Amino acid sequence: MPSEERMTIDERYKYLRIKQKRYRAASRTERSQMLDEMEQVTGLQRKTLIRHMGRKKIERRVRRKQRRKAYGVEVDDALRVIAESHDYICAERLTPNTWRRMVSCKRVPPCCSSWGASVCPLCGADCSSSLT
Repeated sequence: MPSEERMTIDERYKYLRIKQKRYRAASRTERSQMLDEMEQVTGLQRKTLIRHMGRKKIERRVRRKQRRKAYGVEVDDALRVIAESHDYICAERLTPNTWRRMVSCKRVPPCCSSWGASVCPLCGADCSSSLT
């Protein structure tokens, strides 16, 4: 498989389920060759493949515990103001402008999102002199 094309996780599991029957019936040398092939095709490490092949069923496991939020309330509020001020623009277009404004405002965490106003709507800081 070319390096620029990667398998999705579901494709990987489907491929491993197909290979598992042959893997279990194979001799030791055939297993080694199969592991080499599966390593190249899936991009997974050999030990991971051995672990998958040893399971009764190869399935994706459901996450037992949800991830916690990475940021606090201040960042959520700032992002809400940023999104509203840019009329809910997509992330790809927002990133360069957001970074420039955060740096010019000199506020950490990024709560100062004046976006052209003279006073930050969240923290009340004067941002007019630092905007470029």
